[in-house]
Amino acid sequence: MKFLLAAASALSLAAAAPAASVQSLPPGTYQVTYVDKFDDLKALPLTTGLVNQVGVYHGFNYTGFGVSSDTISILGNTPTTTPNFIYGDPVTTSTLQLLPANGKVVHFELCYLYYACTVIGSTGLAQKCTIQVTGQKAAEYGGGTVIQELVYDPALVGSSYAYVSLQSTTDWQKLVSVTLNVLNPLTPQPVTIAQFDNIGYLTLYKK
Repeated sequence: MKFLLAAASALSLAAAAPAASVQSLPPGTYQVTYVDKFDDLKALPLTTGLVNQVGVYHGFNYTGFGVSSDTISILGNTPTTTPNFIYGDPVTTSTLQLLPANGKVVHFELCYLYYACTVIGSTGLAQKCTIQVTGQKAAEYGGGTVIQELVYDPALVGSSYAYVSLQSTTDWQKLVSVTLNVLNPLTPQPVTIAQFDNIGYLTLYKK
């Protein structure tokens, strides 16, 4: 399934917490809502050539992600909430994953995210791309996968990140991991990187 999305201009969307699940929680569990904005992390400009890995942040282990505070003057697009955003580091890995950071996690629901793509060369330039999002279901709920393709087109969104909500169906509930990949990167150079900000999710924990 592929979506071509316009920008969500209202900052209230960026600040809104994911809606809690209306389903009753299993005995001995509790639910936590997260909106990861990354603005309290130490960030390095991409121009330094160094990568400050996100690592564990709130409920997730952000595997393969760097954090940066670059602005539109370098990248061609502006984070949903400034100053920071996260991005897929094209040097160290081609696979970006969100994994639960706590052994007490039962599963989680990916609710929404903001995303963009940029060409990294001598100067930054917002770049049309397709990002594939793959969710892995918990084994006790079938262990299958759900896939969605997100198209980022700067001709439609200008300098903003695009927004997608995943709460309209139950497909993105009861997950144990999420993988993100850019499907059509420019090769060999310059490099297209995926950028993300304000990721909302609900996590179910064992007490």
